[in-house]
Amino acid sequence: MADTDLAHVHPPDAAVALRSFARRYEEAARAALVDLSGEPEPDEVDEMANRVGTDGRSAIDVVVATARSLAALDRAVEQALVDDAAVVNADVLDTARRRFDAPHSGELATEIALLAGEADDLADRIDGADPHRWLHPTPLTGGGTTTPLELVREAVRTARQGLDDLPRILREVRGRG
Repeated sequence: MADTDLAHVHPPDAAVALRSFARRYEEAARAALVDLSGEPEPDEVDEMANRVGTDGRSAIDVVVATARSLAALDRAVEQALVDDAAVVNADVLDTARRRFDAPHSGELATEIALLAGEADDLADRIDGADPHRWLHPTPLTGGGTTTPLELVREAVRTARQGLDDLPRILREVRGRG
């Protein structure tokens, strides 16, 4: 995915987008798994979702990493919104450093439900935030600053990247045993 310009995304937009991702992940997975013979059986879905693609990740890995990223970003947003002395770990803004140990295994529907919970928690935090805090500069470990708004935009970008990766990996592994 080319970097998406999220400069126009404001907190209310981000909350709506975050709440939509679970449904969008489910739809993307279903579309990627349907082939000429129709929808796969539920056990086939989970088996394919646990197959590793050429980039070394499975669809489950993508969903789990996205959910964990959203949880980490939610904690950072909370810090930045409520604590004037907060220092946010710079790794939360770096996809490469924010990676979570793979491989993971599980049921796709269960992992998407966990992602939905993390996305909803962050969306609820966004909805309840003081609107005057969105541009409040927050120091990062190692130097530099961020804002709660930049953290929220990173959450949307991360979820969007996972949404692009999920069907690509499922299509790649479909039919491989």
